[in-house]
Amino acid sequence: MITGHRSRRRFDLNDPAEQRSAYQTVLCQAADCCEVNGLLNPSVLRRLWRSLHLPDRVRDAWESRHPALAA
Repeated sequence: MITGHRSRRRFDLNDPAEQRSAYQTVLCQAADCCEVNGLLNPSVLRRLWRSLHLPDRVRDAWESRHPALAA
């Protein structure tokens, strides 16, 4: 379960839709890379990447820093 430290929203990571929502939320709202690193699992992120609904600027920024996501 992920609980945002700035909000009270909770996500059930066993539910695929909530897992995607949690990752989308963290990617769009994290304050810094330490927060992202503490909340996201890299292998899960790679698996979910194509199914995440992200603003173009967020997707472009992540893919430019992590080219494997764009592959």
